[in-house]
Amino acid sequence: MNPAAHMAADRACDIGFVLAEAGGTDRGGPTIRVPRTVAALRALGLDAAVVHDDAPQRLAHVVNIWPFADAYAGLRRMKRRGLPVVFSPVLLLPGSGVRAAVGGAALSGVPDYETLLVRRLLGLADLVIALSAAEAACCERLAGQPLPLALVPNPVEATIFAAGDPALFLRYAAARWSIDLSRGFVLAVGRIEPRKNQLRLISALAGGPPLVLLGHEADGDYAAACHAAAGANIVFAGGLPPESALLASAYGACRVFAHVATAEGAPLVALEAGAAGASLMLSDHAAHREFLGPFARLVPALDVDTMRVTLRDLWDHPPPAGQRRLQALHLATAHGYLEHAATLARLYSAMMR
Repeated sequence: MNPAAHMAADRACDIGFVLAEAGGTDRGGPTIRVPRTVAALRALGLDAAVVHDDAPQRLAHVVNIWPFADAYAGLRRMKRRGLPVVFSPVLLLPGSGVRAAVGGAALSGVPDYETLLVRRLLGLADLVIALSAAEAACCERLAGQPLPLALVPNPVEATIFAAGDPALFLRYAAARWSIDLSRGFVLAVGRIEPRKNQLRLISALAGGPPLVLLGHEADGDYAAACHAAAGANIVFAGGLPPESALLASAYGACRVFAHVATAEGAPLVALEAGAAGASLMLSDHAAHREFLGPFARLVPALDVDTMRVTLRDLWDHPPPAGQRRLQALHLATAHGYLEHAATLARLYSAMMR
């Protein structure tokens, strides 16, 4: 079954997923996860689809709080039609120390939820699904009261990334760039923008091993700053198709995977790299800690010196193969799509009675 087929058009269905505009036009986590979740729900016998203008028959699941106006409009539209509404806000939460370090100001590219009418939006939902315990706590703080909440961690299609052939990406790289990646490289995957924090990662690797940045340049000024700071060891590789064999190969080929975003929800790329068995250096963020804490080295997102030391240590002393196999097994079992869909199905069933 091709999950993307369920993104194509509205149709009558029992359970409808509503994506905010940012999720629908930007190939980020929600646009990858939602169609796969729909496919997994249908495999369990539920009649689910992505909807746009038409309403589902029995229940709506709105995904992504940003852009706020789109999320609010989607929730109100479904509530007016008398449907029970599930809401997955996917809040972008700052990592440890980040908010304090910038004096409480909103981070570039991150919605400042304190100034939005989030309390009213959260109050419209019949059930709020949080991706992490930290997000659940933040939702209740923003709402100013207890909420009907369920904690449902994000899934990953682990089999795709566990099967990655490192040789495929190394051949791809050799045909395109003069830098030799065959002796190892650090990999970072994500849009090049301030929140993803590639500029600090580039600084941490100055004069060090090669760094491959996979992702399109979403912020022109920030990308220009990254190019200006980059030495000969940095490769700006552009984007690769989501969940492709080539992307899986890149995860399998890297010596270290680094994701040091200043704020995140529950990033798909960290789960993908974990499922591939990569050595992980991640920013000290709540979802990283909850999902991958036993396996990853966590670093403050604003501390270039700690990044540099940690990268060097992981480069010289990678986790043993047995630990990386256990990491991949954990992602496949604890974060599989069928398990994720089964949890959602139980929650939906209780709401549709």
